[in-house]
Amino acid sequence: MGRRAKTRPAAVTNMTSEKLRHLLHAYWGFESFRPGQQEIIETILRGQDTLALLPTGGGKSLCYQLPALAQEGCCLVVSPLIALMEDQVAKLTERNIPAVAFHAGLSGEALQAAVLQVRNGACKLIYCSPERLRTRAFGELMSWMKLSLIAVDEAHCVTQWGHDFRPEYLGIAPMRQHLPGVPVLALTATATPSSIADICQQLGLRQPTIFQQSFSRPNIFYELLRSENKAQDCLHALRKTPGAAIVYCRSRRQTESLCRILQEEGLQATHYHAGMKPEARSEAQVAWMEGIAPVIVCTTAFGMGIDKADVRCVIHWEPPEDLESWYQETGRCGRDGLPAQALTLFSPSDLRNLKNSTKLQYPDSDFLRQVYQHVNEYLQVAIGMQPDRYFPFELTDFCKKFSLRTAAVLPAMRLLAREGLWTLTESVFQPPTVQFRCDRHTLDSFQRQYPQLGLVCVSLLRLYAGIFQFPVPIHEHALARKLHWKRKDITRALAQLASMGIIDWTPVAEGPQLFYTHYRVDSRHLILNTDRLRMLRDRHEARSQAMIQFLEDESLCKGKAIERYFGGQETGPCGHCSVCKKTIITYSAGRSLREEILHLLAQNTLPLPRLTSQFPEARREDVIHTLRALVERGHILWHPDNSFSLPRKK
Repeated sequence: MGRRAKTRPAAVTNMTSEKLRHLLHAYWGFESFRPGQQEIIETILRGQDTLALLPTGGGKSLCYQLPALAQEGCCLVVSPLIALMEDQVAKLTERNIPAVAFHAGLSGEALQAAVLQVRNGACKLIYCSPERLRTRAFGELMSWMKLSLIAVDEAHCVTQWGHDFRPEYLGIAPMRQHLPGVPVLALTATATPSSIADICQQLGLRQPTIFQQSFSRPNIFYELLRSENKAQDCLHALRKTPGAAIVYCRSRRQTESLCRILQEEGLQATHYHAGMKPEARSEAQVAWMEGIAPVIVCTTAFGMGIDKADVRCVIHWEPPEDLESWYQETGRCGRDGLPAQALTLFSPSDLRNLKNSTKLQYPDSDFLRQVYQHVNEYLQVAIGMQPDRYFPFELTDFCKKFSLRTAAVLPAMRLLAREGLWTLTESVFQPPTVQFRCDRHTLDSFQRQYPQLGLVCVSLLRLYAGIFQFPVPIHEHALARKLHWKRKDITRALAQLASMGIIDWTPVAEGPQLFYTHYRVDSRHLILNTDRLRMLRDRHEARSQAMIQFLEDESLCKGKAIERYFGGQETGPCGHCSVCKKTIITYSAGRSLREEILHLLAQNTLPLPRLTSQFPEARREDVIHTLRALVERGHILWHPDNSFSLPRKK
């Protein structure tokens, strides 16, 4: 499958290492690499396929951004996260590193500008969503790229047995056949041993070097709490851990109701879910990022690709369905290395829901065909319609129209997506497109009969090449400026031209979208891979059972349980979870906090999280304040790895 990396290979010269550190400082301002980064980069520069498992906040993006700078050509980055792509392109541009992104949310002008940059060879990093990667237009654009590296972010999406499989990722391996000698870097934060093997196989990695760090996050205190009053426990956790916080809920309705409760209790909170309008989501995200509303109550639609290092608390209102999701979401706190808390609340009903989740998440084939048929009726998609088209799709409206439960429909939609039928996107800006349906002779006659509409036709022909051959994205503002019309008059004219059969016109769309990736068939003849669906059901049940055991087992250290599940190296008790907390001897009555800290450090050097976890009855601020005072007076020593010890005796 591959070889595990243990030490830095001697083949890399000091000159190479010096150059890497120079680039690191010149563009990022860092003096040194984070653990594992330099070894990964050096492996890539030798042209070797690489799989890197780095925790959330572990600096994955630098592992492909810096090699892109160190080599001729450019790096193609495949990522499913539009927010992350846009954020990284903006930051790279600020650092004078040319980068562009291709995804379904681009306007026509932005898309044309990105294409021009690539053709001019003016990019070092090219981000692309997996569904864009498979289009013919992007395939043609790739002929202009001199690729030095392909980076696959969120690589767990490629494994068909994983918790977040995306069929579009399967197109990466065939693409590699036309790119001999270009190495691939696969990046993910979570993967079990079986998933690692599947990632290597599905991406066609050739004898990859595998880098895997410990899954331990010693600065995060993991607390799993059986709760009889979740609102009270949530409030208590937020008040005792000031700073930015994320509260994850499983339903949109719950995010809104809990946000109101927190606001009524005096907390500055906002909420976020995929059912909100784009501007409302953007406002909520900005308010949280800027600290105006330090607490955000959200569904899992929030958080992927959000770069905020100082989150002090992540709370799960109810537990996720698997440990992969739990580990990724809890990893969004404490990314700055400072103490943080991850609290998971659960009740008997939550455990029952987990036990029943497999039946809900994996409905039978008859229901899948029923949903497929209703989706086609809802979108008015005819049998035989060609693939690669976007349709606005509002789940709530769809369920209401066909009297279906959202909780049952959404898993079915996702399963059909995994079968390669379509891709669901939360929010996409899809520019309007136009293609002429008539020939030139008919158009000339039409222009003489309808001169005002003829002006629109002439402007379209002058502004957009190829508009007779295929649908072309247009910019209605540009058309309005050219004709000195109002935008609404242009929209009305395009609608009229479409109704008269002169053009095919797809209006601008913004919001949730369904991207069709197959030829529409009769639902009775829809072929489903029942063996694979059965296997997925079995694996989901195994993952949910592992989650239940993780919640219920009050004897096993949670840090050890995480390492065991992901195939990491098990060590002793982590000292920073609710199980370890029960076994820690707190400081004795009558002994001051200062004396107890000195007593503990007399036995061993201790990291900050381990020290703070020794005092469940003391306020964390008091412990940190006492440590700072002891350091200032020279009674204890602070080390760069954020640990403390007593001074050595002379």
